[in-house]
Amino acid sequence: MTRREVFLAEMAGVVPWRRLEALIEPHYPKVGNGRKPYPLDVMLRVHFLQHWYGYSDPGLKEALHDTPALRRFAGLDAGESRMPDETTILGVLTRKALRHQIKVRARAPASAMGSPSPATSAG
Repeated sequence: MTRREVFLAEMAGVVPWRRLEALIEPHYPKVGNGRKPYPLDVMLRVHFLQHWYGYSDPGLKEALHDTPALRRFAGLDAGESRMPDETTILGVLTRKALRHQIKVRARAPASAMGSPSPATSAG
């Protein structure tokens, strides 16, 4: 197992995914309002991947195509699933107020693991 795979496995277990999905769901696009949206759990994990690894929107799109560990973590399959494009990645999870709530709710697991929280890691 690579360091990336170990890290992603740990994050899969410590991030409060269900709580975050419940927070975002009222704001998330619904089927029937334009293009069919990606599942919320997929886009939430894509959002976290982008921030953990510092990818730009186009960079994350490429990384999802090129890196099986990232696709697996996000719940995407290169052979069967369409991949999110830059516009989709930018989407609803980038709203400032919602981003703040995600950080606040996700901070506890990071602190418990000894990682700096987003508020204390700026320097």
